[in-house]
Amino acid sequence: MSTIQAYQKQAGSGALVPWRTVTLACVIVLGGILTPAVADGGPVGKTVAKAAAKGVYRSLGKRWARLARRDLVRDLRTPVTRLRRPRPVFRYVTPKRARLERKRGFAPGTHFTSRATRGRPLTAANAQRRVGVPTRRTRRLTVDLPKGTQVRFNKILAGTPGRGEITAVNRIDAVAIRKVVKLPLGRSSAR
Repeated sequence: MSTIQAYQKQAGSGALVPWRTVTLACVIVLGGILTPAVADGGPVGKTVAKAAAKGVYRSLGKRWARLARRDLVRDLRTPVTRLRRPRPVFRYVTPKRARLERKRGFAPGTHFTSRATRGRPLTAANAQRRVGVPTRRTRRLTVDLPKGTQVRFNKILAGTPGRGEITAVNRIDAVAIRKVVKLPLGRSSAR
């Protein structure tokens, strides 16, 4: 019995097997065959490793692109409100982005947490999970949004369910940044 027939039998009589399952089975079989080539670091092993990584990054990239598009459409449909009083918020960024935003400020459409909370900062892995971003953000900016700032209130799409976010409608100056905190890395986010 072939692998495909085994999956069809497992899924039910006459059911079609999703191509992802077939692809995964092929990758597992090829991985078992090519393991010695990968182990000694030969050219075949490097090629297989690069191809596998490229496929994973491509599929993840498509997922994040779809989420970004959904987020943008939702943000444009959300009504704009003005803050009635100054509001402290967080923004999780990479070190390079933190340097850039400290110089230039925040562009329109920048996302922030709904509010800044007291206590110990999250680890980078927990912040990635909570905020729903594709890469680890190792800096947390504490930003004071001034009274009267035009914002949109929403829920984070890819992060922890129920977490709020604020999207700035207009540019915000760099003087609004109160503090930059380096986050501990924490455990791997891939569980």
